[in-house]
Amino acid sequence: MLDILDKHHDANAFVRASTLAWTQAQVQLRHLGISAVEASLFQRLAGHVLFADATLRSSSDTIRRGSGGPAGLWSQGISGDLPIVLLRIGDVDDIAIARQLLQAHEYWRLKQLAVDLVILNERAASYVQDLQIALETLVRTSQSCGPEATDRARGCVYILRTDLIPAETQALLASVARVVLVGQRGSLADQLDRTRRPSVATPGRPSRGLPPGDSVITGPAPQSLEFFNGLGGFAANGAEYVTLLGPGQSTPAPWVNVIANPAFGFQVAAEGSGFTWSVNSRENQLTPWSNDPVTDRPGEVIYLRDEESGEVWGPTAAPAHDPGAFYSASHGQGYSRFTHESRGVALDLLMYVPLGDSIKISQLRIRNTSGRARRLSVTAYVEWVLGPSRAAGAPFIVTEMDTVTGAMFARNPWNAVFGSRVAFADLAGRQTQWTADRREFVGRHGTLAAPAALLRAGPLARRVGAGLDPCGALQTSLALDAGETVQIVFLLGEAADSAAAQALVGRYRGADLDAVFISHGHHDHFDPPSLRRIPGKPTVIVPRGFGRLAARLGLGPVEEVEPGDRLTIDRVHVEAVHAEHSGRREPFGPDGPAMGCVVAGSKTIYFPGDTDLFPAMGALAGRLDVALLPVWGWGPTIGEGHMNPERAAAAAAILRPGLAIPIHWGTFYPAGLRRMVPKPFDEPGRDFEAAAARLAPDVPVRILAPGEALDVPHRS
Repeated sequence: MLDILDKHHDANAFVRASTLAWTQAQVQLRHLGISAVEASLFQRLAGHVLFADATLRSSSDTIRRGSGGPAGLWSQGISGDLPIVLLRIGDVDDIAIARQLLQAHEYWRLKQLAVDLVILNERAASYVQDLQIALETLVRTSQSCGPEATDRARGCVYILRTDLIPAETQALLASVARVVLVGQRGSLADQLDRTRRPSVATPGRPSRGLPPGDSVITGPAPQSLEFFNGLGGFAANGAEYVTLLGPGQSTPAPWVNVIANPAFGFQVAAEGSGFTWSVNSRENQLTPWSNDPVTDRPGEVIYLRDEESGEVWGPTAAPAHDPGAFYSASHGQGYSRFTHESRGVALDLLMYVPLGDSIKISQLRIRNTSGRARRLSVTAYVEWVLGPSRAAGAPFIVTEMDTVTGAMFARNPWNAVFGSRVAFADLAGRQTQWTADRREFVGRHGTLAAPAALLRAGPLARRVGAGLDPCGALQTSLALDAGETVQIVFLLGEAADSAAAQALVGRYRGADLDAVFISHGHHDHFDPPSLRRIPGKPTVIVPRGFGRLAARLGLGPVEEVEPGDRLTIDRVHVEAVHAEHSGRREPFGPDGPAMGCVVAGSKTIYFPGDTDLFPAMGALAGRLDVALLPVWGWGPTIGEGHMNPERAAAAAAILRPGLAIPIHWGTFYPAGLRRMVPKPFDEPGRDFEAAAARLAPDVPVRILAPGEALDVPHRS
């Protein structure tokens, strides 16, 4: 490398090299009998071969109907490994365009661009095969069939007759060809000129200023990080690695977290870039892997846009790192979390993969800290790959909006191994705008740091189908009052077929848990294996003193609380209240308070945890829609800090809820005990109902079977 630099350090070296290159190009063109104008034409055509573009391809419906794998072309000797240019010709008078394409093929081979040229003779069958003879003669005299043309890896020319090949093969050729030209539509120049689009300038960044309070950029909260190296260190007793990126800072190479179950996973760097795969991390990438340790270009981005000012930003440093902003990234076991606050909005993005399903869940919590109402939009963007590389798979990807779920589905039928699988992207059903056309979203000469669709006003085009430069962009709009918090969930995954994808989307839309409340530290209530089976990665609320244990067990993110503390999670208010019970984790675990909780959203629900009656219970009276009252313990007898059915009925009389539901009986028993001691399995719920009829006759009671759901009306 140093020798090359020394060689071209002299300005005369550049003049000499450019002169020699020009001379060589003239010799090559003269050898091929091609003018400079024709060479320019062939280069324009090559652009349609190299880049996913719908202008010279078949219609979206034609691509969809004819889609299939490369095996469908093998009977014609076509491997399908190279891009295909298809010429449909039916009249000998149009043979001039075939001559032009043969010259283009020769030119591309000289420039090391490997392309298969397929000439499809659509002339009706007859004894006089003048067109077929003319085409075969033209190809024989072409340099594309010279001695050097035997190398199929550099591209070949195929002449096929429509009356001799199956209709399925014709449909497949029309579907997969990067360029489809028709002899009757004129010369190559004519057909290319019809595809010219007016040059539309990509809109610049908005110049409108933000209110003074919104322009303040908040740095990361001070943290005590172990082994801090200036960019990052360990937190939560080694359970997390936290990277703090200040203005102008970046990691020297991507610092990534790999999060996966046996069949699905993703990797994500401290800047937020990464990729997702399913089944096979090399052969079936859902989004692109950037094999670049310097730029690490992302293939998945979540954007925010202020609908009043037009400002665009996001929770991660990639792809657009604000020059004065701070970003925090926390890599934990099975999750990564990103926090960022600027423009009067605090963002918290949590990414994870469930243990047993092929789905990536990204939970974005947005809190309005500006002191005024805000109108925002959230856009989730992915670039589809659905194979080993985007360049190879993009021309064949077909997208649609599923009519059952409203999620975006994507397939790559050209993929011989995974072509039947269905990838999906979904904003948990909240998407109101979308596009699957990367050209529309990013814009010509645009970048992911400043996508054209977000820099201009107006909705997305809702364009899906085949033949596009494929992506998935889903958008929803938000209106936040001052101090309000809202959560947006983005689902990205893959399933074996459409039905399985619909089921997976539906299940995780319904299983969007925000938080899990742990009432106390006893093993039957704080059971890590059970908590790990909960879908998603909800916030785990634990008694104060148990946060370190929860983080060490990989249950994060964790919030420690004690009676009297209040949390707000996605418009739901959680208040920790006293419980009359021991909170120590026996025999040697940490100690902390036992707690119940009051959850207030559209309804107000009281969960006491394990508790006996206590004097302050009356403070909750009159404000509860539902009280979930424990009526037994976990063994054949109950000890201190529990209520039996009679005392639970007394609690119902004190609380006066709109509805009382007995819980916490008939569970967690040693196998076989039910035959010996059946009473605790069957009777506590009915005993509570009878006692409540005497002690709290105005409180309705409902006994629920395991798994039964109930819609709760508002209190009158």
